[in-house]
Amino acid sequence: MFAAQQQRYWTRLGFGVAASLATLGLTTFIAPQTSANILGFTQLVEHASSDVPGVMGFIGARDLSISLAIFLLGCRGKAPEMGTIILSCVVFCVVDIIIAWENARYVEALGALPPVAFVGYVGLNLYKSTA
Repeated sequence: MFAAQQQRYWTRLGFGVAASLATLGLTTFIAPQTSANILGFTQLVEHASSDVPGVMGFIGARDLSISLAIFLLGCRGKAPEMGTIILSCVVFCVVDIIIAWENARYVEALGALPPVAFVGYVGLNLYKSTA
């Protein structure tokens, strides 16, 4: 009984991760310039502003597709698979943090560390759960 409730808890948190990624993905389509500035793509914004929507669209599509995969796996009750996708998403998030750090966006990079650690913790617990 307790294990089933615990798995439901982690699955709900996994759905929260999916919703957060969907929001981030949609934001890159709605406000590509702002998203590029937050990630630290300052050279792209300054020198090739016409390329920003395309590049940010690619990142948005990445986030939306990951979100959709997590959501669909959760709907089918595949918690370990949800965890696998979420853990792979952490790799993308770490790369985003590195890009922001290298572009002197220290506040944004440091601010992203706790949420990414939490997402990784959710992914790990989903991965370890049994269906």
